[in-house]
Formats: sequence, C-alpha cells, structure tokens
Amino acid sequence: MQSLFTVFVLLILATLPFKVSSQKNWFNHLKINQKGTVNYIFDASDSVELNKSTFAIRFYNKPYDGFNDHYYAAKIAVLEEKPDTSLFKHGQTINNIPYFEVGTGMSPSHHGTYDAMVVSSTGHHYLFYENKKSKRVHLIIKHDDYYELEWEINFFNANGIDLPLSEITYSRLYIVVFIDYNLNDVIDAYELKTVLLKFS
Repeated sequence: MQSLFTVFVLLILATLPFKVSSQKNWFNHLKINQKGTVNYIFDASDSVELNKSTFAIRFYNKPYDGFNDHYYAAKIAVLEEKPDTSLFKHGQTINNIPYFEVGTGMSPSHHGTYDAMVVSSTGHHYLFYENKKSKRVHLIIKHDDYYELEWEINFFNANGIDLPLSEITYSRLYIVVFIDYNLNDVIDAYELKTVLLKFS
C-alpha cells in the first residue's frame, strides 16, 4: 500500500514542472475559429485549413493605454508568399521586418476597425483594445491582466478591392502575428507566429 502511495506522489511531483512551465506563458497562443471549430496555435509556425467563409482570430494581450505609453497591440501582416523566416530570430528588432517597420501600420476604416483583412507585404493591421469606445477588436473576456480579444474577418482586400471570403481566389495565405508582450520592440520567445491559411 505504501509503495503505491509513493508511486502516486512521484507521479504528481513529476508533473509539477510541466504544469508550472505551461502556465507561465498561458496567454501566448492564438485561436482561429470558424463555425464552432477552434484551431489552437501554440507553435511559432503552423497551418490551418479553412472554408472560404467568415472566421475569427483570437489572441491575448493587455489593454492598450496610450496615456501611459503602454501601446499593447497585435501586429498582423497578411502575405501571398511564404515569409522570410530569417528575419524572425529571437533578439532581433521588429523594425528589420519590412511590414512591421515604424509607420507601416495600415489605417482602419472610418469607424476605427478593419472591415477587411488586407493582403500586403508592406504593411500590417494594428489591433488593440483600450475600452468600449477605443478599440479595433472585440473583447471576449478578461483573464487577470490579460484580455482575450477577437478580430472577425468577413472580407479580404487585395489590390484595393474588398471581396467576401466566398469570392476570394486564394488557396493559401500567410499571416504573421507579432504581439510585443514586454513592449521592447524585439522578437522574444513566443511573441511571433506564422500561420499558413489553407482555403478550400
């Protein structure tokens, strides 16, 4: 009986480091939702299969606070070609990536959000949530200091033309997501992800 208890205790202890490390950065993953199906993106590079219909990207970040220079935002670029991953090394400044350089954030529509996901190798979507009046994404829920935020995509824009997803001709696109959790403008572990979107 005691040996069984000892084995049980050892099994618990063996799992503790994993639990602690997995919870340390619990917020640094993406979710890509479509019609009730949720794809979790934990790795730096991954792929997702989607239908040509509305989908949403969910991520975690702290609230944007321009008054105190806490510019918490997700930068998302959408590319036709596979990105040059040599630019994504840890410790490298984000300003070395052409579509994430200072000044490459694309302007939202007149009501402050992005009506379409813009395909561009020279710019990015700048997504944040400050409050109900100042936001570019939807607040889903608050988790301590972090907010779960959602960007719903109904249209794509390529060459200046908005098209519903059902009419796009792309079979695949790449999204590069950078969330600077510590606001140092440097690519740190878990801050940058590349996702290949495969459309059928």
